[in-house]
Amino acid sequence: MHQKGLLDGAQRVARPVGGGCRVTFKDYGFFIPTDSVGAHARVQGTVAVATLPAEYVSHLESEGAHFARKNADGTAPEVRLVATGVELRK
Repeated sequence: MHQKGLLDGAQRVARPVGGGCRVTFKDYGFFIPTDSVGAHARVQGTVAVATLPAEYVSHLESEGAHFARKNADGTAPEVRLVATGVELRK
């Protein structure tokens, strides 16, 4: 797990080999401990591809996010996983 975004555990970035995606939690039903950075995660949920609005891209970049394929209009494609369960191992 890599710490990005909210510090309260509401979102973290999981970086599988060869890429990554933003992980959020369905209905804010659970949170990841803030000391989970460096843990290996097994995640269950739904994967989706979306185009983020320019304003939201700007907001995420201000929190340290990086978009490798940002569009000229400031929007960006995003692969996201809405998790329904997470298992952490250190």
